[in-house]
Amino acid sequence: MSAPATDADSTSTALDARIYDTLASVGERENTVEIEILPDGLGPLLTDGDGSSLGVTKKALVQAFTTARRAFFTSNPTSEDGSDDDVVVAAASTVILVFDSEHLTACNWRKRRIVRSLSKQGSDGADRPWSPTPPPPLLSIECNFTASLLGSPLHRHAKSPTLWYHRLWLMQVCLRHHQQQQQAKAGLLKREVELVLRAAEHHPMNYYAFSYLRQTLALLGGGGGGGGGLDDRSELVTTYEVDVKVEPEHGRGAGANAAVPETGVTTSRLISDTHLIITMRDWCLRNPGDNSGWMFLLHILTLVRDGGNDDEVHDVVQQVIRFGRAVQWQREALWTFVELAGSKFGVTRVEETESGLEGWYDRGQGHGQGPAALRLELEGPVANEIPANVPGPRSWKRWAQHLP
Repeated sequence: MSAPATDADSTSTALDARIYDTLASVGERENTVEIEILPDGLGPLLTDGDGSSLGVTKKALVQAFTTARRAFFTSNPTSEDGSDDDVVVAAASTVILVFDSEHLTACNWRKRRIVRSLSKQGSDGADRPWSPTPPPPLLSIECNFTASLLGSPLHRHAKSPTLWYHRLWLMQVCLRHHQQQQQAKAGLLKREVELVLRAAEHHPMNYYAFSYLRQTLALLGGGGGGGGGLDDRSELVTTYEVDVKVEPEHGRGAGANAAVPETGVTTSRLISDTHLIITMRDWCLRNPGDNSGWMFLLHILTLVRDGGNDDEVHDVVQQVIRFGRAVQWQREALWTFVELAGSKFGVTRVEETESGLEGWYDRGQGHGQGPAALRLELEGPVANEIPANVPGPRSWKRWAQHLP
């Protein structure tokens, strides 16, 4: 015979239900929410007045996850008929993903729910005519939900490959069902850049986030033929959920060109319109030890240079060199960027002037000839320290060795 329920038990049950409902509501909001794990002493749940942030203790989150997992699998999440259990499973999948960023089954169910929603609106996911109307509400809500998870200071979410791939899938579906002109694409890219940089600050060396940004940039710029089109890794994401039918049609990387209409927005123009180089340069100088950010900056400089803008690329490399010298930076990430930029963009000479280190392009060829083509003229030739055409595992150190 079980003991009768007490007032304390009823209060605890009501509190657990409130915590569960609050967490579940994150996945159905039209705004982003910042989620944070609280110390036990602050109580199981804290929310602000406008609902833009909430905090929950790890113990309360684990209890909510246990309830959500049981509800998720009890309600047959593999059903394709869009039954009444969808509301229960949607709430459960939200709580599951707040706790476990790598729960692939929950992500897949949320994909299927979006596909069913699009199908009910008269689209089979492949042949729907282009429309200037906004994307479906469920698609926008899912974008806000993933932004909440990826932008929150949680333990693993900002660096979750599953969540970043899920968001890339959402971007592909959104672009497929909503034609984006140049101004709209620029605004969309700015939003994604802000999200990625916030995630990169929560988790340094966030290669998953910057890889997502590379693929999103290729996706948005793919319609204009200016360096667009997804790489092989994006193809895998495109075919991730077969029900959506946005898989590549022809050859390598054709998925983006098939999914995005031609709007004349080249990648280099998109970078220019969003001031992406300035944004990334400033972020990298604030986080000079983060190699993932430097490599993305090198990537977009390459895209801009291919578009014919050598002067902007040259100025950025100069500013980075001057910054490194001014603060006497001794670590690897910044100088590796300078080393690779010098090799890739043809900086053939760097000298000391009153304002710091100065570099010049090889204007004749327009391309460097590897590390041997980059020489320092401070107290003596440094290129001789490294064999020709062999960068060596620590070739960046020759920059730091000549700091004052």
